[in-house]
Amino acid sequence: MRKILIPTDFSNNAFNALKFALNLFKDDPCEFYLINAFQLYYFTTDSLLAPEPGEPAYDKAKIASKTGLEDLIEQISVMSESSIHKFQTLSAYNSILEAIEEAIEAHKIELIIMGTKGSNNQAAKLYGSSAVTVIQNIKKCPVLIIPEHTPYLHGVQKEIVLATNYKISYKLAEISYLKDIAKKYHAAIRVLYVKKHNEISDDQLYNKNLLKEYFKDITHSFHILNQANVLQGIRSFIESRESTILAVVNKKHNFLHNIFSKSILKEIGYEPKIPILILHDSRL
Repeated sequence: MRKILIPTDFSNNAFNALKFALNLFKDDPCEFYLINAFQLYYFTTDSLLAPEPGEPAYDKAKIASKTGLEDLIEQISVMSESSIHKFQTLSAYNSILEAIEEAIEAHKIELIIMGTKGSNNQAAKLYGSSAVTVIQNIKKCPVLIIPEHTPYLHGVQKEIVLATNYKISYKLAEISYLKDIAKKYHAAIRVLYVKKHNEISDDQLYNKNLLKEYFKDITHSFHILNQANVLQGIRSFIESRESTILAVVNKKHNFLHNIFSKSILKEIGYEPKIPILILHDSRL
């Protein structure tokens, strides 16, 4: 049974990510863990210690968290009566990042699906985005980010763009979830290389052929775009084709860290147009 973690702050965008997840895995036995992390941002002159159970402010926040999760389960029961889906709720006094990390270890989570409010959320840009924090710090399982208002898209042609520069050698384990989601989403995979200069090297060609072998049982194609700005190149490709998911592999000291610098990664996280699948280096 798949174990999928879905963070929620009870917002519409978090609920939309949940609906996306239920549609994506509608035919798979899954255990969905709905997690709400809460904190109290205050301190008193008497104590700088974190509030504990029994303190009024803590108990009030804890009740609100548990009640919100219970209400969410009721909403799900109205939407879906699938006997192959099970739901667990997790309420944690913690930061969202630490709560997710603990849940991954405790429940053997294999995928995180979470929503983000997108480019109009100026407060998130100023104070930080949970989605960006998770993208940058969670390394033990894939993360699928669902922008606000993203529909699941039933019955239309779909494709996943895998952005790469071919300078690294992928392991099958790193992209197995990409293949799995492509099959479940009935999507083709379009491998995109945004070329800034020079011809493709022998090493790059070797890595390209590895991907060709990995994707031999899935509809796929390879594309090269000449563009000095990698992010702009990816965006123009996606927009011109109306692609439906962007996938990148987080390779330490390689593509995501060099070309997708932290500032660019934040820009992608803050202004997503389509869902983003972040895969991770199996050796991290």
